Parts: sequence; structure tokens; C-alpha cells
Amino acid sequence: MAQTELHNVPGWSAEHVAQLAKSWINSAEQVVAVSVTSGGVASLAQQMNVSKEEAQRLINLARAALTPEARAEMGQRFDSDQRGMGAIAPGKEDDDKQPGKK
Repeated sequence: MAQTELHNVPGWSAEHVAQLAKSWINSAEQVVAVSVTSGGVASLAQQMNVSKEEAQRLINLARAALTPEARAEMGQRFDSDQRGMGAIAPGKEDDDKQPGKK
């Protein structure tokens, strides 16, 4: 899927684009995806140094710039609290393999 660069989104200032670029957010798709996560709007507002209301206005502009397909895909809420941590949690069978256990 081609990305919609933020500098091409009507209503986004160069300053707002530059602020988000510091966090490697460069596309309207990324803005919309972040906005639907827990605390996403507040996070975007903080990164751009704007109110939550202004952040929501900019998010709406970014969403409007997307294709209908991208809008549907990026608008899906993602549970970012259930992320993998890179390790497999120990199970009951692993308890028997602990040092000192027979």
C-alpha cells in the first residue's frame, strides 16, 4: 500500500509534520493508526505540542486524505497492551527444569 505523506495532507503545517517526523511518523496512515490506540490522540497532541482538540482535527484531515480501503484498515482499533515481549512465558513443565528441582 502506498503511503500518504503528511506533507501532502491539506491543513497540515510543515511544523506539525516536522514534530511527528522526530518520532518517525511520516504518513497519514501512521497518524490514523496511532490515533486509535489507547492514549493515541493524547500522544500525538503531546508530540506536536497542540491541544487534544487540535490533534483530533489534524487526525481527521489525515483520515480524509486516505483511500476508503486504507481508512477502513487504519481505523481498526488495535490492542497495543497485548504486545509480545520477545520471550516465551515459562509454563508448568518448565518448573520441573529449575535448578535444584528433581
